[in-house]
Amino acid sequence: MIRTSQVAMDLRVSNRESNPPPIQKAKGKITLKFEGAETKAAGLAEAIKQMAEENSCHFFDAGSVTSTSRVDGVHLDEDQHAVLGRALTEEIGRLLS
Repeated sequence: MIRTSQVAMDLRVSNRESNPPPIQKAKGKITLKFEGAETKAAGLAEAIKQMAEENSCHFFDAGSVTSTSRVDGVHLDEDQHAVLGRALTEEIGRLLS
């Protein structure tokens, strides 16, 4: 949770929270490490959203703009980082305007 952050030209962005996209079933070399993670993480976005609301924080659902990796099911692929970055940039721009 980000309570406050200094950004360009002394503008203040405060009280922001985001969740990761939903985890898929892990694939590849990380399968054993993340076995069952998709089940354990069920409801995480809603829990983070509730925590944000309780702390008067703006909530951004990363799962609304991207999903987890097509390669491993857990992390973001390169193109997904770009998609998420653009979406967050737009969201923060709206909050600052």
